[in-house]
Parts: sequence; structure tokens; C-alpha cells
Amino acid sequence: QASVVVPARAGAAGLDSLTAEQAKEIQRIDKDRKRIARTDRLVTDMFEAAKSRKLYSTARVMADPPADFMIGADLMRYIPADVMGSVDQQS
Repeated sequence: QASVVVPARAGAAGLDSLTAEQAKEIQRIDKDRKRIARTDRLVTDMFEAAKSRKLYSTARVMADPPADFMIGADLMRYIPADVMGSVDQQS
């Protein structure tokens, strides 16, 4: 959590002893820090969600490869050529 940073020369009086311009600048910096922190959290959350979706889809593909559900002529693409050769020799 970002908070207003008061220069050491301001002493115990805090923002009261600063000029109006200095106080505005400190508030602007604090606002920028909070905005950057929000953006960072958002990007991190989006990255984690994308990574989770990718791992989930990879696991689904690995659990159910295309040859398991393809039928007909499409199935032939997934049978290795050496296996097809041995099938032709047997018939």
C-alpha cells in the first residue's frame, strides 16, 4: 500500500509545512504509484489466468489425443507408416 511520503525537512508538521505545489506533487506521485500497483495486479492476474487455461487445455489434449476420436479416413493420418506397412503385408 503506497502512502504519502513526507520529506525529512517537513518535520513533524507533515504536509502543513509544505508548499501547495509540493503537496500536489506528492499526491500526484502517490496516485501514480497506486495506479501502477493496480495495473501490475491486473496484468499478473491476467497472466496467471492465461497460464492456467493453457495448462488445462494441454492436459485435455494429452488425455484425449485426436486419434482417439477420429474415425474413417481421418484416422489414417494418425497411424504411423510402418504400422500401415505391416497391415498391408498381413492381408
